[in-house]
Amino acid sequence: MGKGKIIKLSPDIEIGFLGVAPCKQISHRKIISEIQQKKDTKAVKEFKSVFGSYIQKSLENKQKSKNIIPMNNRIFVFCIQVLESQHEYDSKDLDNMVKIIIDTLEQENIFKNDAQVCEIYATKLMASKSLRINGDFLYVGIKEISANRVGMLFKHVNFERAIEMYNTPSTIIP
Repeated sequence: MGKGKIIKLSPDIEIGFLGVAPCKQISHRKIISEIQQKKDTKAVKEFKSVFGSYIQKSLENKQKSKNIIPMNNRIFVFCIQVLESQHEYDSKDLDNMVKIIIDTLEQENIFKNDAQVCEIYATKLMASKSLRINGDFLYVGIKEISANRVGMLFKHVNFERAIEMYNTPSTIIP
């Protein structure tokens, strides 16, 4: 594939949700094993319940989606979180939001284990007239990918630059 060529991936499953994924979990330590674990906050539990129910309802009428879940292969997850509030946009951690979304997808048996997720594309945007989305909205696309497709998106982003840096030791700080 040549540089500049756009890869079009059609999701196997698409979910559109009028809402915002939370981004907080409470950390606590097990005294016996000293392993740090995360405990869901009330907001996270509520989101997982509401979003999980919404996922199941949205798949009820989509026979194709019902036939492919749980997904067994590598997974590509694409998330767009549109936020209406400037405060939420400035304060929400995208990486934590995505983790909660992926946890919910696993909980709803879209795939067997979140370790199957090999590629993630995520962005958060401000709602606007020019965007043509004026309120809070979450889009999630899920695509099952074969081993030879893993990394295809990144080859067109900056993967070549990563390879170049790796092979030029003077660009890496030890």
